[in-house]
Amino acid sequence: MQIAPLSFRMPTRRKDDRPKLLERVDALQLSPTHSLNLIRMVDRAILVGISPNGFYLVESSSWKTLEAQAEANKL
Repeated sequence: MQIAPLSFRMPTRRKDDRPKLLERVDALQLSPTHSLNLIRMVDRAILVGISPNGFYLVESSSWKTLEAQAEANKL
């Protein structure tokens, strides 16, 4: 028996004034069944690979470190 992969979208706004703790920042579709997703969880940046076989943690770092690296690489 094969279970279909879960498909979901993270809400972009809350109905109340509580701060968001989890946010999908960006995604890169690699193939029809494979993608990379950048997740922000409070002050952490988490890169997750998604495939039919499951979810895989690719990288995890401080959000501030990621922002600093992105700023340093701007042209």
